[in-house]
Amino acid sequence: MITKKIIADKLLAYLKHQISLTQLTDWAEQSLNDSSYEDDDSHTIRNVLAQLGLADVKSFGLQ
Repeated sequence: MITKKIIADKLLAYLKHQISLTQLTDWAEQSLNDSSYEDDDSHTIRNVLAQLGLADVKSFGLQ
């Protein structure tokens, strides 16, 4: 199950240069396909994962 905490931990790892942008986007894309989500926030979590999955595309990149 993907939670807001898991997403926050992945973002923090990226910001601390512990994982690359490619690793972050690959994880987000895979999570969208494979995981279940918290019921209360499933819409928000899916949207965040979708945005992270596109972070390596120049026009959708992280800013």
